[in-house]
Amino acid sequence: MFGAILCCVVALAGIIIGAGYIYKGTVGEDGTSSRASSSGGVSINDKPDSGSSGSALPAAGEKLTTEQVAAKLKPSVVGIATYNQAGTVEASSYGSGIIISEDGYIVTNAHVVSGAIGVTVTLNNGEDYSGTVIGTDAKTDLAVVKIEAKNLTPAELGNSDQMEVGEQVAAVGNPGGPTLAGSVTYGYVSAINRQIASTSGAYSMNCIQTDAAINPGNSGGALANMYGQVVGINSSKIAATDYEGIGFAIAINDAKPIIDSLMQNGYVKDRVKLGISVTEINETLAKINDLPQGLYIKQINPGGSMDGVGVQVGDVITKVNGTDITSFDDLQNQLKGQKPGDKIKMTIYRKSQSGADKTFEVVVELQEDTGASSAS
Repeated sequence: MFGAILCCVVALAGIIIGAGYIYKGTVGEDGTSSRASSSGGVSINDKPDSGSSGSALPAAGEKLTTEQVAAKLKPSVVGIATYNQAGTVEASSYGSGIIISEDGYIVTNAHVVSGAIGVTVTLNNGEDYSGTVIGTDAKTDLAVVKIEAKNLTPAELGNSDQMEVGEQVAAVGNPGGPTLAGSVTYGYVSAINRQIASTSGAYSMNCIQTDAAINPGNSGGALANMYGQVVGINSSKIAATDYEGIGFAIAINDAKPIIDSLMQNGYVKDRVKLGISVTEINETLAKINDLPQGLYIKQINPGGSMDGVGVQVGDVITKVNGTDITSFDDLQNQLKGQKPGDKIKMTIYRKSQSGADKTFEVVVELQEDTGASSAS
């Protein structure tokens, strides 16, 4: 049995096991320069085509050499040291980050800066800056850090929807922390649209799978295509006997709306939550347990949207607003576009030991999800 571990280096405490994400949004592709200021959010760029040109490319529309990719990326990738307690001179953990604006905004993983009371950011040229955590989102494992610096080199963000299996990619970060800072490894896209579940099982991350070496300390670093465009944020790997070369990066198109909201609000604004943890009941499990297909409720968070509406642990969600729910993705599709304060109708199945099973409906008023926990 294997598990995905999040790839930051944790001093003394081992590896942090982490969170997943569900929030998706529309990706702007307006062709604006990647050297954007913080005010306009981050921009996504298509791959150059044969009719385009750019100073970073050896010729119009051609891919970079591996040396050129490394040279383009390294100035935009930083080291992050996190301090979680006072009275110590040793960092609690190390990770990586990606510069996304000239004026010092940096994206990284939430688990890299989790519990931080102090953050040091080290640029590729060795300069150190004190960083401020602008916002974190445990659901997506994303965070934004700010340093007071000017004229930095922000990464160009590519369109992760254009990635193909077999495409060569580069991973840039700090495996092992500052000792191996600025390491560049190459590999290939093994799969796209991998849904990597969080440890709670309630959320999944849309990830790019790669065999490029991703190790502890690479968390928050860049996964880039051969145009030097960042298409993913390195997050986790499979760590188990007999498994080699299986790493994951959060797709940048899914990360973009989270990053923009963290920069603007400090949290993901207008996202809703139910306040439950669930397990999918597929056709096989339904037959084995004499249950309908749906979402089995494992936990109900006190004070959450579904606390006090008449459901209990062991109930199965079978419909939302009249639509069959057979997977977590089905539920998320029903929650898309909903705002805090909106109400949804759920159909609930409850199995009884006496054989008096019943199906009933509840109305749930949705609460805002600030990303503080990993439950739905």
